[in-house]
Amino acid sequence: MKKAKILLALLSLTACEDPSAPTLPELSEVKITDLGPHHVYVDAFLNKIGDHDITEHGFTISLDSNSNGIYSKLGAINRNEKSPKKLSTEFKELKANTKYFVKTYATYNGTTVYGSTKSFTTSPIEMPNIQTLAAEAIEGQFAKLRGIITSSGNLEISQYGFVWSNSEHPTVDNSSRYALINYGQSLPINFEYVVVDLNPETKYYFRSYLKANDTFIYGEEMSFITQNIIAPKIRTGEAIPGETSLVLKGEILAPGTKPITEYGMTYGTDNNIQIKIKASDAALSTYPTAFDVSVNNLLKGTTYQYTAYAISGGVTTYGEIKTITLGSTAPQMQTLSPLALTPVSATLVGKLLSAGDYAVSEVGIIWSKNADPNLQNGQQLKLSNINQPLPFSFQFKVENLVPENKYYYRTYTISRGQVYYGETKSFTTGKLVATAVRTNNQLEKDDNGNLLISAEITQGTYRLVEFGFLYAYSENESHSKIKVPATYNNPIKIKASIPNPGCGKSVLVRAYALDDRGVNTFGDKLNLETEQC
Repeated sequence: MKKAKILLALLSLTACEDPSAPTLPELSEVKITDLGPHHVYVDAFLNKIGDHDITEHGFTISLDSNSNGIYSKLGAINRNEKSPKKLSTEFKELKANTKYFVKTYATYNGTTVYGSTKSFTTSPIEMPNIQTLAAEAIEGQFAKLRGIITSSGNLEISQYGFVWSNSEHPTVDNSSRYALINYGQSLPINFEYVVVDLNPETKYYFRSYLKANDTFIYGEEMSFITQNIIAPKIRTGEAIPGETSLVLKGEILAPGTKPITEYGMTYGTDNNIQIKIKASDAALSTYPTAFDVSVNNLLKGTTYQYTAYAISGGVTTYGEIKTITLGSTAPQMQTLSPLALTPVSATLVGKLLSAGDYAVSEVGIIWSKNADPNLQNGQQLKLSNINQPLPFSFQFKVENLVPENKYYYRTYTISRGQVYYGETKSFTTGKLVATAVRTNNQLEKDDNGNLLISAEITQGTYRLVEFGFLYAYSENESHSKIKVPATYNNPIKIKASIPNPGCGKSVLVRAYALDDRGVNTFGDKLNLETEQC
């Protein structure tokens, strides 16, 4: 009996450890290797693969210990691969300061087994600290912006810099921006930037910013006002040559915002205008102020370049560079009054009286809104290869002017590569007048029984090149056109005959006028009734 019990126990033990039972996947506990406000890195081991191919394995994370939430899938594993196998993954875009649950899983033959659950809490967000410091070195067109980053918090700073605008609350999306890339500088990070090309006497708003984890963080908003720095206006006059001397002329037209501490002339040869002659360093009280300096012991037959200058606020402003050749007679010319002046055009007239000692290669007129028109700032109208007896007059029509604007112009000649200017004159364009067209509200009959239509046209600034009528017998009918010859007396009265459609009929009539720009002006469209029978 005792032997039977021992045999039964052995049989029972053998049944519990059935060698034919399959081996299942075995997963280790999850280990947290890196934790931040919005991410977590986790590791684990697949200690045993088991007897079946694993079709998918990885990690799952959720806010609830009893649910699986988001899966991080790491793929399939063949049962013949070696184990243990290390498993690693990162979960991103997590909520800061929040408790999560994470565990491993493996799926085989449609069955999923899980490892033990591990809980963790993401870090709270520690924001970086960035400060905007007061602007320095503020001038008319530039200012130095300053900022400092004292802490990065627990975010990764990828960029920092400044934003500025003449409107409040500048951002990286709606204002000027200067960015620096963070290459891991140690804290604190002091940074600055000189903003240029600003407008004088203008208020600007600015603040420092940084970019961390795709989020822009701004420092305190500050502001500054640029200075109203305006350079003095200066003009280089026409030099008076002697045989071996020059009287160089200049003029201070208007002051700048800072006092003029010195003014005079510079001259030289071969584009090297470095010899300075100071006219005065006394303060000016009236404008414009003309001045001149004398230069002696020059070389006869030599070409000199010269320009006026003025120093204001430590900055030197120059006038136009001009040239003159000693020992030669300059061309003589006149700037005459304009002809045919309209609101949008003028005919500018000049006269070449004599050529001087050398042949004139070019003559013309320079015009501009600038009070000192020259080849650098004006519009050039020219004649080349002058082969006419002197004196002779020349003129150019200037079009597309702006009504009610003042323009300046003067004659010029070029001889041996040197430019000579005549007297500067000015004109002001008149007010633009529009063409007016009035379709008469009546019908008459001509001797042939046709309808007679009429209109009155007043020519404005632009010359009219065509007049006439458009007519139709219904709104749905294409209009017909009649061109009418007429005199150019103002106002212009025109008439035309159109076929009579019959008694008590409607006629749509409209007069028009076409100017030399190709622009049509129309009168009112009238619906006229023929007489009842």
